[in-house]
This record gives sequence, C-alpha cells and structure tokens, in this order.
Amino acid sequence: MLNVMRKYAGSWMIKVLLTAIVIVFVFWGVGSFKSRKDAQVATVNGEIITIEEYQKAYNNMIENYRRQYGNRIDEQMFKHLQLGKQTVDQLVSQKLLFQESKKLGFQVTDQELIEKIKANPVFHNSGVFDKRRYNILLSQNRLSPEEFEQKMRQQIAVEKLQEFIGSGAKVSEDEVWDWYTHENQMVNIEYVIVEPNTYKDIKLADEEIKTYFDENKDQYKTEPAIKVQYLYFDPESFVADVIVGDEDVGEYYEAHPEEFKKEKTVEARHILFKVDQDADEKTQQKARQKALDVLKLARKGKDFAKLAKTYSEGPSKDEGGALGAFTRDKMVKPFADAAFALKVGEISDLVKTQFGWHIIKVEKVNPEQKDSLKKVQPKIRTKLITMRSKNAAYDRAEEVYDLLFNGEDISKVANKQGLSVKKSAFFTQKGPKKDIKDPAQFANAAFELEVMDISEVKEFGGGYYIIQLIEKEESKIPPLEDVIAQVKKDLTAQKQDEQAEKDAKSIIEAMEKDDNFTAAAKLFELTTKETGFFKRNDTIPQIGYERTIASAAFELSKKNNLSRQPLKGSQGFYIIRLKERKEADTKEFDAKKTEIHQKLLQQKKYSTFSTYLSELKKRSKITVQDKFIQ
Repeated sequence: MLNVMRKYAGSWMIKVLLTAIVIVFVFWGVGSFKSRKDAQVATVNGEIITIEEYQKAYNNMIENYRRQYGNRIDEQMFKHLQLGKQTVDQLVSQKLLFQESKKLGFQVTDQELIEKIKANPVFHNSGVFDKRRYNILLSQNRLSPEEFEQKMRQQIAVEKLQEFIGSGAKVSEDEVWDWYTHENQMVNIEYVIVEPNTYKDIKLADEEIKTYFDENKDQYKTEPAIKVQYLYFDPESFVADVIVGDEDVGEYYEAHPEEFKKEKTVEARHILFKVDQDADEKTQQKARQKALDVLKLARKGKDFAKLAKTYSEGPSKDEGGALGAFTRDKMVKPFADAAFALKVGEISDLVKTQFGWHIIKVEKVNPEQKDSLKKVQPKIRTKLITMRSKNAAYDRAEEVYDLLFNGEDISKVANKQGLSVKKSAFFTQKGPKKDIKDPAQFANAAFELEVMDISEVKEFGGGYYIIQLIEKEESKIPPLEDVIAQVKKDLTAQKQDEQAEKDAKSIIEAMEKDDNFTAAAKLFELTTKETGFFKRNDTIPQIGYERTIASAAFELSKKNNLSRQPLKGSQGFYIIRLKERKEADTKEFDAKKTEIHQKLLQQKKYSTFSTYLSELKKRSKITVQDKFIQ
C-alpha cells in the first residue's frame, strides 16, 4: 500500500496542493452510475445535478471557508452564508455555461488540454510536469485520468466562453480619467467623538435584563458540542523499527540533487543615492548627477569603502557599503542583474531601483556548489527515518481501519489489536483543549461525523487518527442565570450606545444653530480634532479604516459641510465637518492610466459576464428541490 505520496494521503498539505482540482469539483462533481447517488438536487434544461455532485461541492465549500477563516467561523456563520444555496447556484451556473459553450461550438483540442494540465504546478516535480505524480494524486482522490481530463475539458470550454463574452467590454479614456480623479480627490475634516464607554452610570433594572434576554436569546445559544473516542498512531512509536541503510541514503541523494545545491552568491559593496520613486524629473536628475560624480571617483581608484562611508545614503553606509554574500533572489531585480553580471573587482554603471541610484562593486563570487554525500548523510538518514516512520504509522492506521465497521464501537477492534482508545471531553468547533496537536482540524473532521460514525484515517500535527463520534449535544439557549453576566454587559453596552448617540445628535443641533463647531463641542466637554488630508479608500489619519466615515466625508461640501447624523465608528459616534477639499493631483495620471484601464476593463468583463449569466438563467428551465437551498 506504500507509495511515494502515501504519507500525505489524509493530510491538509495535499488538500492545499489540490486546490486547482478542488475548484473543478466545486463546479462539476464526479459522476456515478449507482442509483442511490443519482437522486437529483436540480435539473438544468433537462440535465440532472445529482446528490453526489452536490455533496462534494458542499463539502469542498465548507473546507475552503474553514481553511480561510479557521476557528473564527462557526455553525451560525455557516447558516448565515447559506452554503446550500451557494452550492446549488454554482452547480447550476456551471451546468448552464457548459451547455452554452457546446451550443456556441467551443471546442477543446487535445493539445490545449495537455498544455493546461502540464502547466498546473500541482503536478510538478522540481518545476517540471511529473506524470507519475499526476497519476498518484488523481488516484488518491478516487479519480481516473479519463474522468479528470473530461472535467478539465469542460472547464476550459467554459473559460473560452467567458473570454468570448467579456471580449466585447470596452473602457474609454474618459472613464479612466473620471475614475482617476474620483479616487484621488482628498478631504481634510474636523471631528469629535462621543465615546459610549465614558458613560459609567448606567443602571439596569431586573425587568430590563429579563426583557433584553428574551428578545436576544439566540445571541446566547451554546455552540454544538461533541464527544469522541479515537485511535492515535504516532510516527515516533515506529522509529525503532525503521532501518535506513547507506544504500538508501545514497539513492535519496542521487534522486534529489536540487536539495543539496548551494546557489551562487556574490559578495559586494554598494553606494546608494536615495531618491523617491515619485520624485519629479529635476530631483531624479540631481541624484543621478551626484551618483555619476562619485562613480568617476570610484573608477579612478578611490577606496570604494571610504566612498561609501562618505556618500552612501543606505543602511550599510557605516560598514563601507558592505552587503555580505547574497543570492540573486535576495535583491531587487535590477540590482541583482547588475551584481551577478560583474566580475570580481569590477564596478557597475549606475543602477536604478525603487530605492534610488546604486554603484556596485563585486568583491567575491561564490560559484554554485553541491554538498557532498558524506556531509549530508546524517541529515538524509534522519529525514528518511522520519518519512518511513510516518509511512509505517499510516500503514498501521490503514490496517486497523480496514477492520472497522461503521456503527460498531472501535474499542472492540482496538482491544484485539493491543491498541488503547482515547476519549475526549465535550468540545466545540474550536477543538479539544488537550492532547491533540491540531485541535481545529481535528474538530473539523469530527464534526462531519454522525453518532457512531468512524472517520477515515486523518493526519493532524504529524500523526494519524481514526475518530469515532460517540455523543452529540445540539446548541441550546441556556437559562438566564447561566449567562446573566454577559447579558448585563451587552445591555449596558447598548444603553451606552443609545446615550452616546442621543448626545451626539444634540451636539449636531447646537452646531447647526450657532454654526460654531468648536464651541458646541466644548459645551459637552469634547475636543475637536483634525485628520489631515486623505483619499476615499485611505485609512483616515487619527481615526483609522472607517468606510462609513470616509464615505460621509466625501459627501460633504462647502454649503453642507456638517454631517447631519452621528456616524458610528469603532470608537464611538463621530461628528464630522469638512474643512478643506483638494482635487486630484493629475501629474501621475499618464504613469497609471494603463493600470487603471486594465482594472476597469476586468470589472466590466466581470459585470458583462454576470449579466449574461443572469439572462441565461432567466431563459433556461431550472428546477431545484427546496431542501437544498435552505
């Protein structure tokens, strides 16, 4: 059962590597001829979306959300995301688009398919497509090459359709200009904050507390919790049985030459003349001329280290510009290209980077080297022992798993096999509090089970687990007395917010009446502050990233310069007044218009395609079973 990739079969590493494949599954699923899997979720112009397709897509979507948000996502968030509806929408959309691609005659040649698959880094080994790796990964995901390649043909056809629909999108020069000026306008505002947490004398009556709890019971629901028993197969316990001979070490060394190479390095000094990327032409040329003058001195034989100490504006100035040994990838490209092109003792021409102008002198070149087998032998031996002990642990886990039957207590088989079954306390989606190296991933696997179900072999934290769910507690609303401290805290915060908002409205009324921003603020013992200039999508100086406040600020004008309502921000309720507006500085427009054009074009293509898909749905016959979109 062992093979090259065996040790990763249940791991998150492979799931990350196979993201590209997973995306295909989210859209397409994998067909089946078993009648129990042909139960339909939906039909699209007569074509069926099966329950198997739905389940695969649904599970992949959950996994993707969990990978993205980790422990921050819970069952309530999943309900809010309406994953069932999202899954059906994706499957219906892809079915429709593939149907449409066929109608319009989009073909995928064998060569296109081959190039697409070969370009996927998932299937690469040392940067090159590896057919053996390709077959292994597909096999581990229960796919034949024929099945996967058919799905890839469908995906490529849909991509062609998408490109065709988006090709009609155009962006004019005026649109680019309007976007640039809109995004680069700036405002400076004055503001005051009414902070809720300054209201300390909040009184709570018992009846108020009870009423608040009754109206917000769902907020205090407990999280679902489960209890499991599990078998753990620790690779460390198999180390003593692993034998790695000199021949094994030698074979690994020969098979992985890149692992033991030391890249070429250069040891150099440099002199930097700083100049900001956005500096005007005059400033740029001034810095360049200064650099040219010093370059002449260096080429006349002046001590380069002394020149660096005298003229350089870089952090290595005090060390005479010494940078030590570095590989090509450690420096920005223009600098690296120049340094690696020089011979020992040579001095470069002026080199321009994002930091300014450089003069480089190479003092030593260390050619690429390969560590000898003798030197790396201990490292390889340790690595092979680790790999083989993991393989042995996985094999033992698979051997035991093959003896288990869903619904049967795993301890029966475990006792016969001389294994100890561990039991957890109740835990939530955050995972067990002890004994598990990766509790969140352990919880993800456990929560997918029904009571007495047994998981496949799973890898967490370097070891292998077989998990059985033995007890489940659904979420429930606790009695008030169990959560009264939190209820009081939440009700107090609500009352503080209400009082702060009320006072903020009173301040606005006073400001409007007397047209005196500062005086009205002082009546409430508040201090006015000024942000300084910022753009629409900037973080606001002194305030932070507050989209509501930024949006309101750009709505103000000379005539209506005061916010009419308090603006809720993270620190409290803000009252803002426009102090000054600046129109966009247009001097950078020429440099940025190509980038803006591409951005707007992609937005238009997306919008055009979304409209096309929406119209396609309207004129298609689509039926969906209600239970799958709730």
